[in-house]
Amino acid sequence: MTAVLLDALAPIFAVLGLGYLAGWIREIDNHHVKELNALVTDFALPAALFVATASTRWDLVEARWPLLLVLTTSTLVLYALAYAMQRWLFRAAPGTASVQALTVAQPNYGAVGLPLISAVFD
Repeated sequence: MTAVLLDALAPIFAVLGLGYLAGWIREIDNHHVKELNALVTDFALPAALFVATASTRWDLVEARWPLLLVLTTSTLVLYALAYAMQRWLFRAAPGTASVQALTVAQPNYGAVGLPLISAVFD
């Protein structure tokens, strides 16, 4: 199990290290971070998630229904609790409460969570 996790985490930390190195040697500066984030979150990540979802065979999805049920249920419960807390406890507007609840319920799923799950269960 440790080897599987290391195989899944090594590329993530390698890319983080390359990014740090690129900033340290001044190959990349932080003046265009907003554009880079927009590219990744608005285009690259949704495209990668769509391709991964569309190319998954249905028998693999059916075989992992307990995992899908747990992930879906836990995400929905966390979202509902966070949204309710933001609306009634902190008196946040519906839009603000929704964004904050999404941040709580799905932190970093696309960047780290989904690759780790696929590496562990493949």
